[in-house]
Amino acid sequence: MKPVAVVNDQTGEFMYGLQGYNDTFNAKYEAVRIDEKRQYGEVGEYSLVAVYHGGFTHFVSTEKYSLIFAEVKK
Repeated sequence: MKPVAVVNDQTGEFMYGLQGYNDTFNAKYEAVRIDEKRQYGEVGEYSLVAVYHGGFTHFVSTEKYSLIFAEVKK
């Protein structure tokens, strides 16, 4: 599975949509890549996520943002 969108949990707004999926989500920004970098928290319940867009990298946490995944066929 790969992350294809990032949602702000407080507003419900789609913040980032991965290229090729952004039309589906109508996200505010189109991302070139979305990567889960590492897990943290007492039992690893949160993830640090790097979102690459427009030549910049935005790090978000799953404490305040949710990820939407697409299944990838192997």
